[in-house]
Amino acid sequence: MKIAFTSCTRYEAFNQQPEWEHITNQDPDYLFLLGDNIYMDYGFFPFSKEPNGSPENYADSQFKEIMAKKYKNQFTRVPEFKNLVTHMRSKNGFYAIWDDHDFAWDNATGAEVCAAKQAASRALFHQYLDCSTNLPHTYYHIDTPMARVIFMDNRTDAEEKGTNSQLLSNAQFAFIEDKLQHDRKYTILCGGLTLTAGHENWTNYPNQLKKLCELVADTDHLLFLGG
Repeated sequence: MKIAFTSCTRYEAFNQQPEWEHITNQDPDYLFLLGDNIYMDYGFFPFSKEPNGSPENYADSQFKEIMAKKYKNQFTRVPEFKNLVTHMRSKNGFYAIWDDHDFAWDNATGAEVCAAKQAASRALFHQYLDCSTNLPHTYYHIDTPMARVIFMDNRTDAEEKGTNSQLLSNAQFAFIEDKLQHDRKYTILCGGLTLTAGHENWTNYPNQLKKLCELVADTDHLLFLGG
């Protein structure tokens, strides 16, 4: 079983993306996109036309319109990406999760994003990625011949960083606990955040990281993929 996994795709900065053709040539069984499938913002004024956090000030209709345009650009104007997605969907091998820049804006948590903007981003995620087996949620699981793959949503129910702050809801933790019970040899956990590396990671929520580690402690052959 061959899995290709990627993250962080920004059409506005890189409208030429030949790397996708390299993945197509490898003909993987599965392609996992691990967040930031578009970028609602990135960079700092005056070097960026969309400085970090700027979408928070968009009207709800403007937010939806801009996000829809970004998805359209990535999914229709990059031939190598379009061809790869079509190929992977034809073999039922295309799956994804979101992170901050395709959820709302840089470092955004669900606690600070209004319901209308969340509804818009969720609808567009499901429209263009079309992979969740647990609608209306963006956390879900799939079974491959060798592994159960669990895709986590690190954004919707997240609070501001802190020792006792929430990253995943109790409902999502319960979902993960249930899906850890299976007969495949391997378990793969996928999410937009890394566990310990980088600016944003699970260590910003130490009690939640502890809870996750305790949850998977008895799971053999576990692999974690972070975007």
